[in-house]
Amino acid sequence: MINPQFDVQVQAIDPERALALRVQAPSSTVFTHPQVLAALSFRVQWWLAEHAGVAICIWPICVDSGGRTNLPGLSYYVGPLWLLAPEPSARRRLLLEVAVFQSMLSELRKHYGSFRFSLSPSIHDLRAFLWFQANGSAVSAKPRYTACISGLQRLSEAELLALFSYERRADARRTAARGVCLLQNCSFEQIDSLYARLMDERGVTGIYMQRRAELLALWDLVKRGFGYVVACGNSSDDQLRAVWLVLCENDRACGVIAAAEPAWRAQQNNAWVCWQALIAAKRRGADVYDFNGANSLARGSDKHSYGAEAALYFDLELSDQ
Repeated sequence: MINPQFDVQVQAIDPERALALRVQAPSSTVFTHPQVLAALSFRVQWWLAEHAGVAICIWPICVDSGGRTNLPGLSYYVGPLWLLAPEPSARRRLLLEVAVFQSMLSELRKHYGSFRFSLSPSIHDLRAFLWFQANGSAVSAKPRYTACISGLQRLSEAELLALFSYERRADARRTAARGVCLLQNCSFEQIDSLYARLMDERGVTGIYMQRRAELLALWDLVKRGFGYVVACGNSSDDQLRAVWLVLCENDRACGVIAAAEPAWRAQQNNAWVCWQALIAAKRRGADVYDFNGANSLARGSDKHSYGAEAALYFDLELSDQ
């Protein structure tokens, strides 16, 4: 039940105001930048909660072309952003969070019915969400894991490589000795072709056209300064053999796309590509590299072999019980 001690007002706001307020949110990532969400979604509606005239929380809701709420593909941590410094009193902090989050859930339920959202890896207290009950609706949570390397700014390029397992370090050194190189230029058509081959190899060609639109949006975001591409090939030609597409803002770089030719992967060249992606993140000022997802043994084992540590986050859903 919402604590009557806090009179919380919830209203829709425009993206420009959300952008101005978002700088106060320590848990924000590049995926909740209004311009990034607008590029990845058909439509985004931003909501604001205030108490006593003070902005406390903003929350983006993404809607697809059919009018359904739907988190954009190839995105993470799209959900509420708390704007205030933590309350010094644990009790008051809990009461305020319950009042704000449950007021927002009540308002959003009126407009959208059921919907899904996520929290950043820095938010683990779910009680305000899990205690929500409204006319048969409730929030459920699913634990998820990503893998992150922290402290990039204090590590040299050699120290970044030293984080890798013995096998990955050896792979990266052998790759460097083969004469591979970073490509100074690559086109969307080259990335698209490489990604299409990856989708075909995984047997998911049916979803490729949807992913292609998302890939094009990501490419456009990189061109607008929201990230970077690590494109690799052989020094003997200018053919794209492997590519990592990374979105980056403030101190966090988020790996979104990693694709490579089968022959390239078979030669264990991807460790060198990962090293280059970490170096690029460090040079852009990021202190954390987020591999974005480690929710299977194969993915977890691979990403942890580069020195990444597990980080817990949550996917949540408001639905009828």
